[in-house]
Amino acid sequence: MENSGEAIIQLSGTFHQDSTKVLTLLYYPIIGKDAFILYQLLYSLEDLSIGVNQIIELSNLNDGTYQKARETLEEFGLLKTFLNTSENRWLYFVCPPLDSTSFFSHDSYARIFINECGARQYDYLKAYFHVDEMKTDGYLDVSKPLDTSRLDLWNDKKEEVFQNNKANEQRVYDFDFNVFLQGMDRIFPIRLRTPENLSFIAQLSSIYGIDERDMKCLVQRSIHPSTKEFDKDLLKELVFVSRKNVKASKDPYKMGPVAFFKSKQNGAPVSNSDKHLLESLCVDYGFTNEVVNVLIEYCLDKTNQSFNHSYVEKVASSWARLKIDTKEKALNQINKVPTRKKAPEWYENTEQTKPSQQSLQEALKLQEKLKGSEG
Repeated sequence: MENSGEAIIQLSGTFHQDSTKVLTLLYYPIIGKDAFILYQLLYSLEDLSIGVNQIIELSNLNDGTYQKARETLEEFGLLKTFLNTSENRWLYFVCPPLDSTSFFSHDSYARIFINECGARQYDYLKAYFHVDEMKTDGYLDVSKPLDTSRLDLWNDKKEEVFQNNKANEQRVYDFDFNVFLQGMDRIFPIRLRTPENLSFIAQLSSIYGIDERDMKCLVQRSIHPSTKEFDKDLLKELVFVSRKNVKASKDPYKMGPVAFFKSKQNGAPVSNSDKHLLESLCVDYGFTNEVVNVLIEYCLDKTNQSFNHSYVEKVASSWARLKIDTKEKALNQINKVPTRKKAPEWYENTEQTKPSQQSLQEALKLQEKLKGSEG
């Protein structure tokens, strides 16, 4: 499986004018012939979907040398590799080499080059690329340091959102890209299938409960007809206003939060403000669909079905601090929340007894007596 399956190859980043020179004169001596050949081949196969076995054959490498060459390119930042293990599909992103200045100032690369080629060749190539270090003798460093006062308003809630966003970047969504990409080669070409774009599409699908086939139609409407560029803002708008009914899942907690919330209000449309809040719970707080749906159910129960936003955010912040990231943890937390103590029986017993005639007479006499003392 390691060297089988289909691979999609795409260039990533900006290739500078001296990329070929830097790759040949600086990288080649430290990555070796096999990795150098593989890099040039992958660069030439840009925007193609091709079998990994075909790549091995075209590079004239065997399985072992191919894998070693690929891993070498990955180590030196020349290749980023992604694998869909269930489908055995690969994404290869060919990255540009560093420019010469960055290469020579890189602690590891410069040391490896000197170790492999010697200081003499290092100095020669440094002079060739005209990398001159400016001498600062006699100068005073007057560079303005970073003004950390910009973070004076930073608070715990913003830190939670920041940390959850970092975790959310590596989140895997239940979205079948094979179904989504089928027949989309001309509509949504390989150059648009970046990790960022694919993750964005899967995220929207997950939050709003839109399946792969419906998402294909929405993405097609998000491609600019003249520039052929993908408009993510337009896709988000189309998803946001979509009113397509979503089939209930066997496990309702696995539904998209917007669809789950809609089911909780008997199919009535979800308001825009509620949609924004649900999206925030998924994106900003980094909660999974199951956690968000448990939170929805809990908050509706506690607020008499009003879904009070300030209360929802208060609970979400608490769960984020407690690192609640599964349905089980969310349900356990709910069970731990103490319920309001029941009032004692004597307090709730409001039954009144009718006063006796004697008691009334005594009360009237007391009133007359008090009136007389006041006069």
